[in-house]
Amino acid sequence: MQDDTTPGRLIAQKLPQLTQKLFPGHPQNQTALEGLLILLCQCTTKTGAALQPIRSHNFFRNIDGLWACSNPNCTQIEEQYKWDDRKIGKLYRSPGINTCPCGAKIYEAPICRGCGEIYLAGYNNQEAGENYLSKHPVKQHPKRITIWNRKITPEQKTDTHWNWATLNIYTGKFQKTIQGNLSIFQPDDSYPIEYPNYCPNCHLTYKTEDKHSLSPISTHNTGVQKVNQVMADALMRILKTGKNDQPKLVLFSDSRQAAAKLSAGIELDHYRDVLRQTVLNSLAHEDENIHLLRKIRQKQPLTETDKNRIKTWIQEKNQYAEKYLLIKGEEEGMYFPEDKEIIELNSFLKKQPPDYKTSNTKYSSTYSASA
Repeated sequence: MQDDTTPGRLIAQKLPQLTQKLFPGHPQNQTALEGLLILLCQCTTKTGAALQPIRSHNFFRNIDGLWACSNPNCTQIEEQYKWDDRKIGKLYRSPGINTCPCGAKIYEAPICRGCGEIYLAGYNNQEAGENYLSKHPVKQHPKRITIWNRKITPEQKTDTHWNWATLNIYTGKFQKTIQGNLSIFQPDDSYPIEYPNYCPNCHLTYKTEDKHSLSPISTHNTGVQKVNQVMADALMRILKTGKNDQPKLVLFSDSRQAAAKLSAGIELDHYRDVLRQTVLNSLAHEDENIHLLRKIRQKQPLTETDKNRIKTWIQEKNQYAEKYLLIKGEEEGMYFPEDKEIIELNSFLKKQPPDYKTSNTKYSSTYSASA
């Protein structure tokens, strides 16, 4: 756009500035600008070239960590995020303050790679012979301390650095004690890495050999790879809204090595996401079929949709058709409760679906990267 201070010079402008200059005072200037950009993108010359090529720059920042109030009964938690077994207080996206408005201390909140369990982490700040958990280190090469707001079992103390402890959430004072109501991971100086090599929640254990060894518990952050994948998928969906059946996206990097890793990494993450969605959709479909079998066995009224699904079972001769015929045979007295077939049927109908959320996002993309 034209520079106001230097006539004839073109400069990049932010979207809010463009809306004010092109549609000043209009109540829907953002919508108007969006419509203008869509129009420019769809208008082409006789040769198919873009009438007005447009380039935009979007800046994103990774999640560098997560922090949490140490008070399980924190008053700052929004009502929709409260539940009975919650063991941490309000979450914070930056370590800007040391104390939550509820009065409790704030610490870093690492998570387990395997189960997603959240922990609290800090450093030992000794004052007058007492130990205080501090968010920031007070000496060079400090050992990180990890807190789990649950009590480990006596068996879990064996061959691990986990112990029982107490923590004053308002002062940060902590103490190892057999009367503790939580667990603490405070290794000695010979322990080579920062975080625990054992998750007491899911029992995931990593072998620790040197300072380069991985831990099942790590900081809650996003790498560049995941952000690039999210951005790429979002851009592909946007391109498809323009009635482009075969959109292509080119990703540029500063080096050939980085470009190769970027391209391969996005493809791999993309495949994993599609596989995960396929599995979840399959589980949701199975859950619906099991629910229908329960309705049939309980002799509940069936809808037309239910009847059509039963016809599909029979046509495909799948496992649900076998269960359906078994239920009908049970009604007619062909089977007894102690029969093996009925015992297996009871076990099948007791299956509970996992706790998941499905997504309607469909992926079909082409990526390439260049240096």
